[in-house]
Amino acid sequence: MRNQLTSTNADSIDIFIHIGMPKSGSTSIQNTLKSLSGDLEKKGILFPTTPIKEDDNQAIVALCKRKERLPRDLKQRAESLSQEEINSMMDKWLLRLQKTVTQKYKSIIISSEYLFTMSDKEISTLKNKFEGIFHNPKFHIIAYVREPVAYWSSLMQQHIKANHRIKLGKSINYGVLSIYKSIFQSIDVFEFNKNKLPNGDVVRHFFGLIDPSIDLSGTSAPSNPSLSPEAIDIMQNFRKNRLPKQNGKRTPESKTFLRILGNSDKFVPGKKSSLVKPSVAALITEANTANLSMLASDFGINFGAPPTSTATQEDEFISADTIDQIYDVDQQRKNNLLMEVTCRLSRRLANQAREKQS
Repeated sequence: MRNQLTSTNADSIDIFIHIGMPKSGSTSIQNTLKSLSGDLEKKGILFPTTPIKEDDNQAIVALCKRKERLPRDLKQRAESLSQEEINSMMDKWLLRLQKTVTQKYKSIIISSEYLFTMSDKEISTLKNKFEGIFHNPKFHIIAYVREPVAYWSSLMQQHIKANHRIKLGKSINYGVLSIYKSIFQSIDVFEFNKNKLPNGDVVRHFFGLIDPSIDLSGTSAPSNPSLSPEAIDIMQNFRKNRLPKQNGKRTPESKTFLRILGNSDKFVPGKKSSLVKPSVAALITEANTANLSMLASDFGINFGAPPTSTATQEDEFISADTIDQIYDVDQQRKNNLLMEVTCRLSRRLANQAREKQS
């Protein structure tokens, strides 16, 4: 895998723009950027925070998106603000950024999942905004992409932790990468695959692109183990029976149950990767035929030969009533896992009772 970037200009400030593609390590990259912000500044690299959401720069998209097109999280945070107030706030932020960078920094890093949702007009506006405050900036556009079936399975993991209904889209908007390439003339796209990343760590690969001398010795590879098919099945039934009207919400009860379930899943023997059934994988791959061809031809990312079928798919979603329609669930292991979860919950309740008595 490559460890160097292409750039669009020379002899000016470097602006690194990380497009946070879905389920491709973006949160780990951003958490590390925040934790190392002080060390980065000593090297002349700024990870600026933005208004609206002030602990990172996710809200960079407010520079170019209308309020009604902001992602739900940002829209809620900006609910009391008018469009004019948002525009004024972001323009003032740009001027402060210009002054700060001119005095102290050689590079800026922007990282946001919301950049993945941008239209061509919004992407052009973002570029124009930066070119309006910096002379001839060098843009480095970075993205990591995940194989469609692996992406969908990872998204399913996230989805079932807050929903018992199964309905997820099959295709991914990889096409936005071609728009960035057209507007910025250059983009570096890398495969999000632990087997192809240094030490299996997307964070180390990303910082190696920014500045190989950045000390990551105090950081560790992100640990986010996936649930087994049996655990996913149990989680769905928990939410269906205990929280049927709380779809889309992670309650304190569901968080506690998920934590105990995850620990039990690691303890009970026989855990296997959550690979979707071949029939489901075929639907996802078929829906992404054009994406796979584009990634191979435009960016040299080959996830295997795309299917030759060109059959029209009327339903853009995959829907199911139960997890065993998506994954192969080992019923014996599921029973063992349920027993382990029950024992751990019982011990937890007993400990809480003793603490109340003492």
